[in-house]
Amino acid sequence: MDIKNFYKAVIGTFGTELVSHFLHFVTIILIVRELSPADFGIFLLFLSFSLTLYYLSSIGLPQAIIFFIGKRKEPLDKIVAISLFLFFCIGIATVTIGFLLRDYPLNSFLKELPSYYFIPLLIIYFFTLLDSFLLSITRGLKNFFLFNIRRVLTPAVNLICIFSVYFIYGLSLRSIVAIVTIVSIVLTVWFFIKVLSLTSLRLTIDWTTIKSFIGYGTKSYIQILAGHLIYQVDLYILAYLLDAKQVAFYGIAVGMATLLWHIPNTVGVVLFPTLSSVDNEKEIHLFSTQVCRHTLLITSLGAIVLGLVGKYLILFFYGAEYANSVNAMLLLLPGIVVMSVYKVLTRNFSSRNRQQVSIMAASTALVANICLNFALIPKYGIEGAALASTISYILAGVILVGKVKMESNIPLRKILLVDASDIKLYVEAITKFLKNI
Repeated sequence: MDIKNFYKAVIGTFGTELVSHFLHFVTIILIVRELSPADFGIFLLFLSFSLTLYYLSSIGLPQAIIFFIGKRKEPLDKIVAISLFLFFCIGIATVTIGFLLRDYPLNSFLKELPSYYFIPLLIIYFFTLLDSFLLSITRGLKNFFLFNIRRVLTPAVNLICIFSVYFIYGLSLRSIVAIVTIVSIVLTVWFFIKVLSLTSLRLTIDWTTIKSFIGYGTKSYIQILAGHLIYQVDLYILAYLLDAKQVAFYGIAVGMATLLWHIPNTVGVVLFPTLSSVDNEKEIHLFSTQVCRHTLLITSLGAIVLGLVGKYLILFFYGAEYANSVNAMLLLLPGIVVMSVYKVLTRNFSSRNRQQVSIMAASTALVANICLNFALIPKYGIEGAALASTISYILAGVILVGKVKMESNIPLRKILLVDASDIKLYVEAITKFLKNI
């Protein structure tokens, strides 16, 4: 594997990620300035629960799509047909069950969410599920151009529509929910048509392949669901124990701290399909640990900068009303840095069909996170939630680093610290960049 070509793909995807996040960031600022903290907290819970429904129901199939395309186990048209068949089965079943059981979340951690928002929540879930399947097909094909276009379209169109409504009518929670729901439907339908143009669709269903799909996906599912809940469970516990206003303050802290995750997330997008096409385990270990130490260095430097200026960014963009978010953000930063290691190394295990290692790390951290949240939030509020998250993030990262070291016999410093060859790579890259200016 060529590290230079790998990072070219990462840089292209990261550029799109930056644009996407900037557009999302501007949209959130506009929303925060127009809504009360309580309404903004309700909006965060609305989006978060639709995403949690996706993670609960996807059973790891987006990762199975990437894996099967990368390994070339089946023809592409067959994989697409199976993916769409499973999407419709899962999506329709989840929407039906979610609607029938809606009183349970609405009477607990979504107690402040008006019940009439639950139907658009289910609609957003349904199209998020379809979108994730389609994005996985483009990732499996390493068509990062189309992947990146799709990633930037949602925040761009959301911003245009929300700003237009704000300029003409003014914003309310109801209008914002309507906009994000309609945008999700329209863009996913467009992307569906675009992805189908990449392959001829064969509608025959192979039950043996479906069984293999679900077998791989189930292992990925537990890992990814546990990972998602690590990031979201504190939000739901806050909503259950406190109120939507505190959710809003914590949401801003998390949003600011997780700016740093754009680095490992982007690396992971490119790394998983790259490693999935390799059969040599030694090569996978060497490549993923090299990427890990680069990612850790960059994320650590970003955390130092964010620790110095984050307070002023929160006050400037969101206003003095959100000053309570600052300490929670600072408490999250150490965990965010260590979790960047976890985000990279999970791809090592998934590419080798050994998700059970990541499952063990994520599940252990999730149990710790839940226990710590219930212990710390009643006394310390959102700062307790931040501390609980940081401890659980560090635990997950340490477990994965230990397993990689044990399986690969690569020294710890080679996993976490850059060496002379890395510095040489940086110098070559900077020199080439300066020559092209």
